[in-house]
Amino acid sequence: MTPPKKILMITNSETGQSNVILATAHALFEQDPTVQVHIASFPQLEPAAKKALAHVQDGRFAFHALPGPAFSEVYNRDPDPANTLLHGSLVKPSIASTPHLTRFFLAKLFYTWTTEEFVALFDAARDLIEKTVRPDICVVEGYLTPALTAMMHVHAHAHAHRFRATVMLPTSLKDVAGHLEPGTAMLTKWPVVGSALPMPIPWYYVPLNAYFFVRMVLVLVRDETPARYEAAVRAATGIPDLDVLSYGAVVSHPTAFGVERIFVGSRAEVDFPQLDLESPPRGYMERVVACGPILRASPALREVDPELAAWMGGEPVVYVNLGTMCRVSEDEAVDMARALKQVLDVAGTNMKTKHGAACAEPERRGQEMRVLWKIKKDPTRGPPYGTGPGSKVYDVFREEMEADPPRVRISEWLDAEPMAILSTGDAVCAVTHGGANSFYEAIAAGVPQVVLPVWGDTYDYANRAELLGIGRWGSRKGCPRWYVSELAPVLAEVVLERNAEFAAKSRALAEVCRRDGGGRNVAARKILALAEEK
Repeated sequence: MTPPKKILMITNSETGQSNVILATAHALFEQDPTVQVHIASFPQLEPAAKKALAHVQDGRFAFHALPGPAFSEVYNRDPDPANTLLHGSLVKPSIASTPHLTRFFLAKLFYTWTTEEFVALFDAARDLIEKTVRPDICVVEGYLTPALTAMMHVHAHAHAHRFRATVMLPTSLKDVAGHLEPGTAMLTKWPVVGSALPMPIPWYYVPLNAYFFVRMVLVLVRDETPARYEAAVRAATGIPDLDVLSYGAVVSHPTAFGVERIFVGSRAEVDFPQLDLESPPRGYMERVVACGPILRASPALREVDPELAAWMGGEPVVYVNLGTMCRVSEDEAVDMARALKQVLDVAGTNMKTKHGAACAEPERRGQEMRVLWKIKKDPTRGPPYGTGPGSKVYDVFREEMEADPPRVRISEWLDAEPMAILSTGDAVCAVTHGGANSFYEAIAAGVPQVVLPVWGDTYDYANRAELLGIGRWGSRKGCPRWYVSELAPVLAEVVLERNAEFAAKSRALAEVCRRDGGGRNVAARKILALAEEK
C-alpha cells in the first residue's frame, strides 16, 4: 500500500501571509483524504490553523510552533522609527522619501530578525524537513526568509531524503514577472515600488520614475545590509557557503535559485492588462503557477455571526477594513467618518427626492445604506480614543448610530472572516488598504472597491482597481492617508453613481476566479501532482 503523501507548509503568522497556506491546506484535504499536512508557524497562528482544519481527523494534520518573535514583532521594533513598517505607512511618497522607503522594503524588511533569531528559525525549519516530518514536498510562504533559506539549503544538499522545494506567494504575477520584462519596462512601464505613480505612467512622470529606478538599483548594489547579514548568519551556522534567500532574491533570479515551483495567488485576468508573461525567461516562467486568488473557505455569515447577518439584512452596506497592519489615528478616523457620512447623506437625500420624505419602504442604495467598519486604532499617535458616545467619531455619525437599528457599526474585532461579509450580497463597496488578500477577497466576492494604499505594493493594487474597472483609488493626493475632500466624492462614485458598472465588472472577474474550483483548489491539485512526481 502506498504511504500517504506528507506535505510540510511553513509560513509567517500574519493574516496577509498565512491565509494562502491555510486555504491551500484546507483544499489539500478535500482533494486527497489520505494526505498528511504539517503546518509550521509562530504560536500566534496555531488557534486559527486548528480552527480552519478542525474537521481533519486521525492525526492527518499537525501544527509545529516556530521559535522566536513573529514577523510583525520584528519589523516595527528598530529603535530608529525610519526603519519600521509603521513609519513606512505614514510617509508620503516623494522625490526625497521614496528612495529611502524603497531601501527599507527591498534591503531591510526581510532581514529584521537578529542573527540569533534567524539561526533559531533556520535550524527549526531544517529539523522539520530533515528529521521531524521528512516531507514529500515542502511549501514555504515566500516572506519567511529563514525558512526559505533552510529549505533551499537542505534541498541542495539532500542525499538520503529527496523532496520537492516550492514557494507560495500571496502576491501578484506582476511581482514575480514584471521586473523580468525586456527593454525599458522598469523605467517607462512599471512604477517603482512605493512611488505612488499612476499606471500607465504618463510621459511627464517617466523621468521621475527613471530617477527612482536608478536610486533603487544603487540601493541594491550599495546597501551592505544583506551582505553583512549573510556573513553573520554563515558564521553563526558554521555553513560558509550558505545563501540567505529572501523573496526578492528568488523572484529576481532566472532559475529562482532552484525553487521548483512558485505558486502565486493571482492570475493574468486580475492583474495589469499590460503585463507581458511571454518575454521573461522560459526556464523561470515554467516554475511559476498562476493559481488565481488563494482564499480561505468561509462559512456563511449567518452561521458565524447571525446577529451581524440580521443587521445587514439585505440593506446595502459599505464595508471598511484596512487590514491588520494599517493603524488609524483619531484624526484619520474622523476624516474617514466624515467622508462616509457625506455618502450616507447623499444616499438619504436621493431616496427622499425619489420617493418623498415620508417614504416608508426605502429601496436598495437608498435611505437605509449602512456602514460596517472594522478599525485598527493606532496607540502611538495621540491619546487612546473611542468610537462610542462622547467620541469625535460618534459625533460625526450621531444620527446613524442612534437610529434603531443603528446604520453605522464600528468594531475593533469581527468574528466573521471578510469573505463571509463580502459574500452576503449586501456589500456594495469594500474600502481596503490594497493588501493582496483584501484586494482578491473583494474581487472573488464581486464587490467594487475603494483602495487607500499605504505602502509598497499596495499602490499597485490601487492602480489595478482602476485599470480593471472594478473600483477607484481613493487617496491619490492624500496617500498614505486620506483627505475628506478627495475620499468623499470617490466613495460617492463607487457606492452610488457608478456602482452598477463597477459591480458588473467585479462579478465578471469573480466568475473567472472561480474557474477550476478557485485558486486554493488549483494550488492543492498542483502540489499533490508534484508530490507524486517525487
